Amino acid sequence: MKLVDKHKKTKKGQYSTAEDVLSYLAKDHKIIQDILDYRGLTKLKSTYVDALPNQVEPSTGRVHTDYMQTVAATGRLSSNNPNLQNIPIRTERGRQVRKAFVPRHDDYILLAADYSQIELRIIAA
Repeated sequence: MKLVDKHKKTKKGQYSTAEDVLSYLAKDHKIIQDILDYRGLTKLKSTYVDALPNQVEPSTGRVHTDYMQTVAATGRLSSNNPNLQNIPIRTERGRQVRKAFVPRHDDYILLAADYSQIELRIIAA
């Protein structure tokens, strides 16, 4: 059985299993959606569920990130150890991971800001 008439191959000649290729095939083959779901779950587990407990600062009992302004070529802030800017929000399970991050107490808030095209907006102003 042939999955598709036109298929992508890698540079080494293997059939591609890239997300875009599998997403295209998923509508016709349930197992491919299962593979994509599995990949997403293992990514969440290894990147957040398994890793974040190891990054808790013993003196505070909390996870702290390092903000860097000199890493990104644009001068934007980047977040490392852990990268809190990449915590997923598009999937329900990703939103559940985000719920693990809570303010220290009621006098504090967590702020999410999107600096989309900020340089262009500043120049325009």
